Amino acid sequence: MKTIFFLAFMLLSNLAFAQKRVAAPELAPFAGTWEYTENNQTFRIELKLGTLAMSGVTVDVLEGRLIYSANKKVVQNTLDSPKPNITNGILADKSTSVNKVQFFFHDAVKGKNGDGFLEFVPGTNDKLLWTLNNREIVSSGETVDYGFSVPVKATLRKLK
Repeated sequence: MKTIFFLAFMLLSNLAFAQKRVAAPELAPFAGTWEYTENNQTFRIELKLGTLAMSGVTVDVLEGRLIYSANKKVVQNTLDSPKPNITNGILADKSTSVNKVQFFFHDAVKGKNGDGFLEFVPGTNDKLLWTLNNREIVSSGETVDYGFSVPVKATLRKLK
């Protein structure tokens, strides 16, 4: 009888402390290697499915690293970095579309952050529109660098 009560207690304890998982299978088509090449520029990102755990909830997200070169010089390369610079990628608005992801972007060269979007070109599953927006605001006459060390708009094609 003690064994039954112990097993019941353990089962209830596990249920009480189990994390809730919010799956997002819609993110899977975004995973892979994507590239933009034009005018002596190459911009490649590698996106992988990951998870973000917070307050007892685990959420599926996209994470990514990149390499950008211009005029045969590497401007930014985070492919081997332990920390991704494309993080917390989630569907921008699941109620209207599963073809657009919003993410947090960290520019490792300029040490600044931005908000990014990846959206499938309508009618395709192998082309993404990349858009990067600045988070900085003007304050007290300070000079603000609104640019990034990577393209702010590009059409990426899927390599793999």
